[in-house]
Amino acid sequence: MILAASKPVNMYTREFIKSLGFSYGHFGTLDYFAEGLLLFGSSSRLAPYIHLLPKTYEGEGILGRETDTQDTTGRLLQTDTSVFFSSLAHVTKQEIEEKVKHTFQPSYFQNIPYFSATKHLGKPLYEYARQNIFIKKAPVERTIFHFTVNKIIFPKIFFTVKVSSGTYIRQFFVDLAKEFSTIGTLDALKRTHIGNIQNPSETVLLSPFDLLDYPVEDISTELWNKTFQGKRDHLKNGYYFFQHNQDLAFVDGFLKKVLPIVKNPS
Repeated sequence: MILAASKPVNMYTREFIKSLGFSYGHFGTLDYFAEGLLLFGSSSRLAPYIHLLPKTYEGEGILGRETDTQDTTGRLLQTDTSVFFSSLAHVTKQEIEEKVKHTFQPSYFQNIPYFSATKHLGKPLYEYARQNIFIKKAPVERTIFHFTVNKIIFPKIFFTVKVSSGTYIRQFFVDLAKEFSTIGTLDALKRTHIGNIQNPSETVLLSPFDLLDYPVEDISTELWNKTFQGKRDHLKNGYYFFQHNQDLAFVDGFLKKVLPIVKNPS
């Protein structure tokens, strides 16, 4: 079972799920200060494939400010009071979008924020950072599929960005500010989509087809039984579903894995 709900601001992900009366794990956390679409549920075997889905966010960033958490919940470290910074008030929407296009697209290697849920020796980095222990992880390649500046009210930039899973929007905005020779921090963040799933107005139950937009193949009893007897030579590369009567399975043809969603292969 997988559900979609809209997390409010100033609430931890697990706290929010618990407030709905559930104790399920989630398929991608949201920062405390962030809001928007959250997927959670019990289909843990599908988790690696759900995590592959791109995510879309609406963000509000502030140029000229730096905080330790890269958002406005953190401690202010410095402000940019230079003469050059004041000239950035004339930067246009097109100039920012061009900078993203040439610097961050299609992908770039992103540093992992110190205040993040990324694990080190089994413990989230933010737990170390809260003790003033800053663990530097190797940069990870992230994809920026789409970026649009919605408006500029200097020093704030309002934008929409679609990214690969695991991309930190806080870090992305900090990196973007550096390209304009200044500092930056995120003021607001809302996740609007995961794959094709939109941020709902109320908690909704999702089917595997809602989440994973892959072909469905109706197969015979003979082929279904063959698949679940461990004979996988007939599996072609790709992601898709096998369907037989009321039974359903997700197929990872690259790894020759078959994940039954309704367990009744006979």
